[in-house]
Amino acid sequence: MVDVVILLLMVHMIVLFATAQCKAYNSQNALFVLYCWMHDKEVLTEDACTNLEALQVQFGSVTEEKKQKLLWKATLLLLNGNLCPLHLHLVTGQRLLRYLLLLLNSAGKCLLASAYSNKCAALFHLFKFFGEWQTQTLQADLKVAMASLKRMVAVEKQKGDG
Repeated sequence: MVDVVILLLMVHMIVLFATAQCKAYNSQNALFVLYCWMHDKEVLTEDACTNLEALQVQFGSVTEEKKQKLLWKATLLLLNGNLCPLHLHLVTGQRLLRYLLLLLNSAGKCLLASAYSNKCAALFHLFKFFGEWQTQTLQADLKVAMASLKRMVAVEKQKGDG
């Protein structure tokens, strides 16, 4: 009996961890979707563009902070839907690297290498969640991009900027 209770508790903890991890990945992917909406709409599906544009029309005299929260929530809803808001075949290493290079910490410096790795893990989750596989080319491009970012972070850290 005790073994069954322990097993059930372990399963419950695993489910809670998996749910928390999915939420974290969706938050990371929501940032990427919003970046695409502002800088690279070609990657977004027509449905995602329509939903985000319709929401923006409804803003009226809402503060900028409130607009960002509404866009964030709308993007999370898109990511939790049945259809991916991105044309995953158009996601390339170059596109992701452009996005990652724009991300800075509060001091205006590059992020830690682990933060960039988390964003790549979230992208992998996005592909997996919507039943797609990353191409060999994309995986190779991401590997090179991540190595470059890690070198950039190390150089900044050595100079005392990181």
